[in-house]
Amino acid sequence: MSENLEGAQLIQNNAQPQFRRVLVNLVRSGFPSLCIIFQLFRLVSLVMFSIFVVDCTLYHDSTSVDCTNFTVYNTLPCDPYCWKTVWLSCSISTSIVGICLLNRTLLPELRPVGNKAILKCLIRKPYFWSLNTIIVLVVLYDVLIMAQNENAKIYVECLVILSKLCTVYLLYQLNFTSLPAGKRIFDLFPEVLIALRCPFSSWTIFASS
Repeated sequence: MSENLEGAQLIQNNAQPQFRRVLVNLVRSGFPSLCIIFQLFRLVSLVMFSIFVVDCTLYHDSTSVDCTNFTVYNTLPCDPYCWKTVWLSCSISTSIVGICLLNRTLLPELRPVGNKAILKCLIRKPYFWSLNTIIVLVVLYDVLIMAQNENAKIYVECLVILSKLCTVYLLYQLNFTSLPAGKRIFDLFPEVLIALRCPFSSWTIFASS
């Protein structure tokens, strides 16, 4: 009886790595195409949101927090603040997916060290504290804008803050991520995410408050 139980446990333990490999291969096969489509949609939302920001700043002397006279486009049922929400949601989703993928269990090739080792290294770096200080000041500014502006959409501005925090955390993770020698950009599917993520990261941090 005990031998049967041990045999069943061995089969179960061997099945788990095999299931993980099958799952990773399945995601890897479709992830690049899905990522490209998602990032193209994200780019469209960025363009729509950028038009909103530029028009409000240059022609209405206001920000994207309280701009009410925008008339450049009218894409029902998604107004300019809807496009802002879509852009922020796409940015947050991209950051969260990247953070979840960059771990030693799923992708040991990209992540030779764990989060504890990364944190121990970061706290000794001056840029870690300077960047955190900047982010704290930026978030405080966003909170003041929400508190002082009656027309501010609170849920949208909360997404702005969350997007900035997720982007900074992802940047810390990417700083300890490297592509193995001899690998192509599509050999490891998270690289597609990273490559498409980087050009728009600064917008996520500094856009529209």
